[in-house]
Amino acid sequence: IEVGVRQSWPFLEKIGARPVGIWQEFYPAESGFQGSPEHDVVFMLVRYAGFKHWIAAQPAEIVRLGGDGNDYEAYRGWLGLQDSDTLERKVVFLQGHMYNSPPKFMPGLREEYRQLK
Repeated sequence: IEVGVRQSWPFLEKIGARPVGIWQEFYPAESGFQGSPEHDVVFMLVRYAGFKHWIAAQPAEIVRLGGDGNDYEAYRGWLGLQDSDTLERKVVFLQGHMYNSPPKFMPGLREEYRQLK
């Protein structure tokens, strides 16, 4: 969870998304439910300005929104960890109030970016 916050949130914030939180599934003994002893379930909630913003933030396109700097490389590293450790992914779209810090979406330019070294 800490790796997700450290490696993904700076880039998500840079592209205008608003990470809300990452939670691990937990069942207290009194609940009568039991989690799997073989794997953890983790939830991540990120607010986007709309469906087009979410589409633009997919791994194949996200570099057009935020460039390919060190924050992008950290984000890609986090995606690689997810890919190697994840058994199943599920995306659920929710709609709600944006409060005082709404996500921002400005479509990226069709330009190629490269990191100067």
